[in-house]
Amino acid sequence: MDPLTVALDSPQFNAIISLAEFEPTFAAEHKQIGTEIASLFEHAMTQRLKYPKIRLLTATSETVVLRRAGQKSKHTGSIQILSEGRYLSNTYFGRIDPLGNLLPSRSMTAEVLELLGRLALNPAEVALEYGKLTGHCCFCDRALSDARSLSHGYGPHCARVFGLPWLAPRNTHGFFGNVWNEMYGVPAETA
Repeated sequence: MDPLTVALDSPQFNAIISLAEFEPTFAAEHKQIGTEIASLFEHAMTQRLKYPKIRLLTATSETVVLRRAGQKSKHTGSIQILSEGRYLSNTYFGRIDPLGNLLPSRSMTAEVLELLGRLALNPAEVALEYGKLTGHCCFCDRALSDARSLSHGYGPHCARVFGLPWLAPRNTHGFFGNVWNEMYGVPAETA
């Protein structure tokens, strides 16, 4: 048998072929993630927020910051995906271009990609998780001070700017208030 036939029959070659079959699926998922996150940022910009930013936490408690690149950036208008920190001391995970394409860098981790997928699927839920863990809004980084903001993970202004639901009743006491508080884990003493 010649070396080429042996190489083609190897398990490594078969693994490469099977991964190549799924590449269009991964590209479609990245496009959907990028498009959904880009629409969040576009909505914020229609509300006159010039440089929107979102702070999130991965399952390993790593802070991930999504922010719109400015005029001096090589990729103006893109959404940069970074770790928290100053320029050159943070990790660049990739970017979402203005067309909604998610372009991961070599530093992209499975945890960050999973977080971005969850953000694209349900931004209100991811914002609530961040608010519960940190006590701050993931959009403006202000402390969440009342029961309604705590029950969402963001305040009414950020809800309007990013186009997210603001459903908490003003009076969170009584039967329906207790049900609401239990659903969203708001402690009774803050309600």
